[in-house]
Amino acid sequence: MSRGRYGAPADRDLWDPLAGPPTVRPPGRRRRRRLPWLLGVLALAMTLLAVGLFGAVGMTLDGDTMVRDRSYTFRLPGHWWPSPGDRAAVQDAVDFYRGPSTGAGRLHVAVTRERRDITLGELQRLVPFRVTTVARGRIVKRISRVRLGGEDAIQLDYQFDSNGTRTYTRQILCPHDGAIYGVMLLAVPYPGSGFGSSADPIAQQILRTWSWGWRWT
Repeated sequence: MSRGRYGAPADRDLWDPLAGPPTVRPPGRRRRRRLPWLLGVLALAMTLLAVGLFGAVGMTLDGDTMVRDRSYTFRLPGHWWPSPGDRAAVQDAVDFYRGPSTGAGRLHVAVTRERRDITLGELQRLVPFRVTTVARGRIVKRISRVRLGGEDAIQLDYQFDSNGTRTYTRQILCPHDGAIYGVMLLAVPYPGSGFGSSADPIAQQILRTWSWGWRWT
């Protein structure tokens, strides 16, 4: 090999063999090597998404929505999304979830908690007055007794107008631990029919899965 100035090797001697053409990998091999990496990234993204849904939104393995609070837990069938910004629309609301659009309009679930020591009998006598005067509503389905988390509660259906929008509500009320807990299943706006068929399965699941105190399910 010849040497250049100051004894440094020249870049290439004329007699050195020419370098061969650059090696070109077939495109299929490059895709095959890249595929596991892409699959790994996709799997990681899906895992992070699942963790976010299960943790923040409260999704369960069977596709239901778990509502968790320090005082209670219950399930909603299907996908419901928390909407903290809507809580101000319901007095004493501590949870608010937006649900699916049905034949009875878009459904929402609000949980209320009012610090008040009252018996169930007193509450049952007070509710009609509050519906007609405070909510300016009309009771559609008379008060009935139900069980919420193993405790006696009452349930009723009523309609009212919210800023000119017709709303249908099924409300479950239960005195517990020095407070009145309420679960409101609302159809807003309400088209005028179909509430029972849309709301009944949801209300039944709330009653069936409600548990007092913190519990992971």
